[in-house]
Amino acid sequence: MEPTCILIDSANQEPIHEISSQDLNTISHGSWGISIPKEVLESLHTPVVSPFSALWYYYQQSKEKNTLYLALLENYNYYAVFDGENLLYHEIHDATEDLQKGIEAFLHHFYEQEGSFFIERIKIVSFVEKRIDKEELQEALLLDVDEIEPNANEICQNENFLFKPLESEVKQEVIEESEGEKTKEEPTKKSRWNLYFFIVALLIAIALGLYEWYLRNSIKSYSEKVEKIITQEERIGNENNEMKVKLMRLAKITPIVKSLNEHNKMVMERVREVFDLVGDHTYLLRAEFGKDSLILEGISTSAIEIKRMDVKLRSRFIEGKIIHRRKGQTIYFKAVYKGGVYAG
Repeated sequence: MEPTCILIDSANQEPIHEISSQDLNTISHGSWGISIPKEVLESLHTPVVSPFSALWYYYQQSKEKNTLYLALLENYNYYAVFDGENLLYHEIHDATEDLQKGIEAFLHHFYEQEGSFFIERIKIVSFVEKRIDKEELQEALLLDVDEIEPNANEICQNENFLFKPLESEVKQEVIEESEGEKTKEEPTKKSRWNLYFFIVALLIAIALGLYEWYLRNSIKSYSEKVEKIITQEERIGNENNEMKVKLMRLAKITPIVKSLNEHNKMVMERVREVFDLVGDHTYLLRAEFGKDSLILEGISTSAIEIKRMDVKLRSRFIEGKIIHRRKGQTIYFKAVYKGGVYAG
């Protein structure tokens, strides 16, 4: 059975969070919606659905958290992360892009957003004939990957998802209203032009006054900006010095570990294994081995490295939790794990 609508495969569509009920080129999904330019709708002959609406439909069915939803079409790939009843973040990539690289780029951009969280799984719905190597993606991304069987008919049955072609009657009414307004405006055009000239002259006078004031204050303002930059550089230098002190303290762990006797070889191996999980852009400030737990604290400039370390440690422990906060380009994190190969 042929679907009664089609998915619009175009980058000329934008999820929005300010929705007007009077706007015919907007579809609402509660607290957010999709906007498509009116000229696009005027050229349609068949109702269309945005790929973001389709991803919202599949998200509403499962309500799975910490999940990246991905729709593959002929021209573009559509990425979306939902949280509760909101579209938290989205991107549109060219379909010729390598799928793994596209996902990695999206995750990198998403982790830089305020309020982001770690993605644990990916759900892919392909509306084109395209082979997806799930095992290769899972191994490269360290994330669960699932495929959703597309069903355009189910989506088309939801009237709230459909952008419908603008009817010819509506177009004619718009044309007639526009012509009527032009006729009414003719007698007032001359007076409006006079008003415009007066406003322009007034604005020029105001601009000249503001420019004179600007010249008097520009030197003072520039000096203040220079002082602020110097203060900021001094503060950054102090923070860097504090970081160097912490790293020097961390370096003292090496001679302590080397001094352990043969009785503590097993502990030494555990320490080495944990430190081997740390990437090139991540530094541990604290590693505490409890009787049945492991506590790590550190800093990093890569959210993906923190995620990979967390995934590997979760596979070795019964329970695990990681929290982080971003300060500029630096991410501070603390991870706690209980029960597993390091216990005891």
